[in-house]
Amino acid sequence: MAYWFSPRYGFDINASYTKGEFEIDDDVNIYRGSVSFLNRFSKQFTGYVRYSQARADYEGETEDDTTYNPSVGIQYDIEKDISLIADVGYFYNDYEFRESQSDVSGDLRLIKRFEHGRLNLAALGGYDYSYFGTQNLGYEVYYEGSVSLTHRLSKHVNGRFFGSYRHSEYPDALDRKDKRPTVGAGLTWQVLEWMDLGLDYRFRSVDSTVDTNDYDENRVSVRIRVYPTVPFHTSRY
Repeated sequence: MAYWFSPRYGFDINASYTKGEFEIDDDVNIYRGSVSFLNRFSKQFTGYVRYSQARADYEGETEDDTTYNPSVGIQYDIEKDISLIADVGYFYNDYEFRESQSDVSGDLRLIKRFEHGRLNLAALGGYDYSYFGTQNLGYEVYYEGSVSLTHRLSKHVNGRFFGSYRHSEYPDALDRKDKRPTVGAGLTWQVLEWMDLGLDYRFRSVDSTVDTNDYDENRVSVRIRVYPTVPFHTSRY
């Protein structure tokens, strides 16, 4: 939710919940949230201060952990069809039974819009949780570069092509580091004014410092998304 309480100042709140259920490992509940204070310096330039927090609660003997991540960032419309988003911060992961983790987090994105599409370039770094691959590796520190291209194929159908390269380290898995190139494509079909359907294919290859954990993955996913036809306005600004 984003709310502007004056033409210049506002705030933004995000929250998510993920539940993982496993036959061998402990089930986990992951809570994420962030709050940002927004300052619109001009029509093209907005800055913000953000605080994010993530917590993993396990249903079993695995120790819970919490990550704190303050950051500052900007969104700058360089041209009417080119936007820059930059965010830099510091995260600290508090964990009882291993050494706590801390590092710099960063998010740099360049967005170029065309008449019938959009190009996204991104360089990312920070923390995540790696639970839903061939192994549950727990807390993850990563660095990633990615590119995606979206193109309107018809009035109601968009196509998407994407690729990324990710370097990951896992404090909970002894000295394991992974390199993961990923490529894929997808289609989005706007079925109704308030709903669209998506179909994605992704190929990912994992090159690990633990040789027995190298593998290739093919994944197909289907998405259903619903949204209001008219945005909900809580302010006259």
